Amino acid sequence: MKISVGLTIWVVVASCCAWFGGPRTVSAQTIIAQQAEEATEMHRIPPPLVDVTELGAKGDGASDDQPVIQKAVEQVEAAGGGTVVIPPSETPYIVRDSITITGSNVRIVGYGATLKLADHANDGVITDVIEVVGTAEKPVEDLVIAGLTLDGNYWAQSGSRNPRCLDCDYAVGALVKDCEFTRGFVAMTFGAGCEQCTALNCTATLWHNDGFNADGGGRSGGSSSISFINCHARGAPNERDGGLPGSRDSGWEIEDGVQDVWLVNCSVEHAGGDGFTVRNHGGYEHEVTENINFVNCRVTNVTADAWDIYSRTETNVTRRIRLLNCYADCPVKLFSGVEQVTVSGDFPGGLFLGRPDKPTPLRDVEIYNVCTSYLALLAQEVFAANVVVQADGPRGVELVAGCSDVEMAFCTVTGASETGIVCANVAAVIANCVVWGNGTSLLAEGEHQPTMSHCCIEGGLADGCGDGGGNINADPRFRDAENGDLRLGQGSPCIGAGLPLAGLSHRLRLMATRDLAGRPRPAPPESLPDLGAWESAM
Repeated sequence: MKISVGLTIWVVVASCCAWFGGPRTVSAQTIIAQQAEEATEMHRIPPPLVDVTELGAKGDGASDDQPVIQKAVEQVEAAGGGTVVIPPSETPYIVRDSITITGSNVRIVGYGATLKLADHANDGVITDVIEVVGTAEKPVEDLVIAGLTLDGNYWAQSGSRNPRCLDCDYAVGALVKDCEFTRGFVAMTFGAGCEQCTALNCTATLWHNDGFNADGGGRSGGSSSISFINCHARGAPNERDGGLPGSRDSGWEIEDGVQDVWLVNCSVEHAGGDGFTVRNHGGYEHEVTENINFVNCRVTNVTADAWDIYSRTETNVTRRIRLLNCYADCPVKLFSGVEQVTVSGDFPGGLFLGRPDKPTPLRDVEIYNVCTSYLALLAQEVFAANVVVQADGPRGVELVAGCSDVEMAFCTVTGASETGIVCANVAAVIANCVVWGNGTSLLAEGEHQPTMSHCCIEGGLADGCGDGGGNINADPRFRDAENGDLRLGQGSPCIGAGLPLAGLSHRLRLMATRDLAGRPRPAPPESLPDLGAWESAM
């Protein structure tokens, strides 16, 4: 029986980590409201208003409407801004070449309309449905694209490499809202030179390679301040699973120097490949992809990993990665060259933070308010609090050789068929935890051993474990362990048996001032805290 933390994002979604200046409260609803208000105010664009059908566009599913739509775009660009209206149509507006936007203050509105790339449009040439082409000297500013469906018709092209439904380069303050992207090699991209750009209420389906993409173009900060809010990548299975020809890479790719990215209330579901990928390709030197934030994001039913986050070389860095109140039913994997990581949420597919076959361990990792089926760590400077591991395999928590400076407090580990916590030559400091209901509780291997204090350990300390005092070997009296309720029941010996918060490191203490349910710890304030992830309400 799996359990869900059921956290609400408006309680606490931000990290307590030092590199963000201590604990903060961030509201996803507030983020969305602010983004929508700012976007609305920013994009109040005056006339002219140009209806493409009045210029001759047919939307009949056969005629090439690209020249007419392009003429409308150029008309409002020449006027210094305006609105291009593409009226609803039951059949698509066919385009044989890209709609190209180079001017600022342009709004394209097409609720109920579809722009579809023609079969064999410019075979052998990259042809996006809409391309936004600014330059470093003259970016496209204050662009709105709203309500359109963009059909890249990728599988009816020949020799056309990497076409996108929407491709934006050197755009500042762009808003893409209420759009659907389908059948692109990539659905949509905020690429090199994009700043302060937002995708709101958009959907990607049936992509070949990736759904959404944010790309710094191989330069640190090459694009920045990118937001995806209420956007969803879904319905793109691999060919072998009944999908269109080929295999998918990711629902999202965030890569190659992009910085300051927020994904709020976004999801990937029923797709081939990974859910969210954050990476540096490795073909660039000293490339930094950083401050990538996932808030209330979900991954379900993908064929590979929910999150796949890494750097390919030691000279490139992926850092300041936050998964806040997220969910995944498949593995979450971070490894090799990733620094300053925060993870919270519900991960029944397991957390794999670091890999033994990669030379560079993770560094500076916070794990708090987490429920998972498995936690594997190969990282340096690890802080874990309010973590529940309800294992569905042989091991619950595995601290791999190469870990260092590991501190864990207020964790509950149960259900492992073999061992609850395995420390492979790792001198971890573990306090106020409950390790009960596993095959065996602890396995400590190698010269460096964990130190346990004020923990409830079935069977007592393992040979070689350091005894920090206050440990007990007594049934914690979970309320209903069989059905996944691991809160402490009445009369539990774990109530009030914890090490005071003052006995923890400063950083771990900040993470543990509230329990998994958001209640203050300890309760009442003058008491000693309980063991495990929940503070008793008794």
